[in-house]
Amino acid sequence: MPTTLSDLMHAPGLDLRQVGAVPADTAAVVRWVAVTEVLDPGRFLSGGELVLTTGVRQRSAAQQRDFTTAVAQAGATALGYGTGLGHRKVPAAVVQCADALGLPLVEVPLETPFIALSHLVADRQVTDHVARLTELMDHHQRLAESLLSGRGVSGFVHTLAGLVGGRAALERYGTVVHRAAAKGVPPVEDRGSGLVVELEGGRTLTVPVATGLPDRCRLHLWTPDAPGTQAEGQPEAADHDPLTQLAASAQNLLAVRLSSDARTVEASRRLAGEVLQDVVDGSLHGQEAAVRLAALGVDAAARHVVVAVESQSSSSARLLASLPLPVQLHGAATALVEDRLIAVVPSQGVSGRDGELLMDHLERAGIRARAGAGASYPRPEGLRWSYYEALEALHDGTGFTQSRRLTMASLLMSAQDVPLADLAAEALDPLKDSDRRHHTDLIRTLTVYLESDGQAGEVARQLGIHRNTVRYRLQQVAELSGFDPTVTAGRVHLWLALAQERQSRGRSLDVSSLD
Repeated sequence: MPTTLSDLMHAPGLDLRQVGAVPADTAAVVRWVAVTEVLDPGRFLSGGELVLTTGVRQRSAAQQRDFTTAVAQAGATALGYGTGLGHRKVPAAVVQCADALGLPLVEVPLETPFIALSHLVADRQVTDHVARLTELMDHHQRLAESLLSGRGVSGFVHTLAGLVGGRAALERYGTVVHRAAAKGVPPVEDRGSGLVVELEGGRTLTVPVATGLPDRCRLHLWTPDAPGTQAEGQPEAADHDPLTQLAASAQNLLAVRLSSDARTVEASRRLAGEVLQDVVDGSLHGQEAAVRLAALGVDAAARHVVVAVESQSSSSARLLASLPLPVQLHGAATALVEDRLIAVVPSQGVSGRDGELLMDHLERAGIRARAGAGASYPRPEGLRWSYYEALEALHDGTGFTQSRRLTMASLLMSAQDVPLADLAAEALDPLKDSDRRHHTDLIRTLTVYLESDGQAGEVARQLGIHRNTVRYRLQQVAELSGFDPTVTAGRVHLWLALAQERQSRGRSLDVSSLD
């Protein structure tokens, strides 16, 4: 506990005596003892001191009043005047000025050396500091044990709430992911626009937690104790504030744990992705597939929906690998397949509202991405269908897209054992080379022609060229690629080539023309 002026007045052997009308037997805290004989000590004081002087240099009442005023204006807790050396008793000018300024004034007899008061305050500060450190180390140990107890971050937050005797909440990506309250304290609330952890009369402290991710991770603490423990409105410095020190300890432990968890999540998702890829490819099926899926938390007999999320930049892909799922998708098994985040959701379906919340979650995380959801099916075979539907929905638009009827074209482009990219390059590279060398605009003309269902007049209108120019360009396409876009077989081949290229670039694709 800090040393108060009352402690000094009642300390045996000091024989201090109050002088004047201002009470000296108070709980005002003495932060330090300052001994000075300079006439203007204000510049050397920082507030909260017991200022001791013999007044030997104060030769007039004016100097005595100026000295007392400087001490009061510097925010000193009290003025101690030593008698028996320069003055037989405390000068009247000092007493009158101290009373007028509300400054406690005590007489220090000649038999009491100033160093005795300094020792007493210093010893108590050391004792108090050691007690604080011991308590902080104990709290740190309890928090560390809670992280290692198997209860993880949730247990950590509960332990922290108990230590502060109030509330604790962990926020990530704008969402409260863990919350707890000490016994007898109302729980943490979410009220639409924000987190409510405080109650009237208490104190709230919010600190950021560095996780290496742009997750805006913040730790919120509320304690029923008012700020500071000192009287006279003197708050404790931040480096001595128990709540601030506890928050700093929790902050560091959480940062290490959450960073470690992110690496663990990414590694487990990649392993789960290998299992899911085997199921999708058909190399893992039947009872063996059910057993392997069960290890991932997927009940193969139940209905599931596959949600696929694909980032639109390499930096976002790294963040996506360890991104926690939003609340509405909790309970889903997750995997990484070709840098896509795959969520296997036990559900009859994923609503459009769920999709909106998912996209909001990604946006708060700073991840530019799009997502697609398949339909709900039971058994591993159904998981394959939902996966392919999710991929088709993923490339069918921007934002969140729900599945529609699968097409043979989309399944063909999803097959890994078909060299579609090589076939596409073989057909389109000569056209690209001609466009680059001679500005023939063949790729664009072919694209508009296929999207216009082979209507040359519509192509001419959209491109602002003559119909004969359209026909000439289509002849060049046939000669250079080896596939005639005016006949069905050639049109299908060239359409698949363009579709494959667009998919590889992450652009949307209209597959309705081949349904």
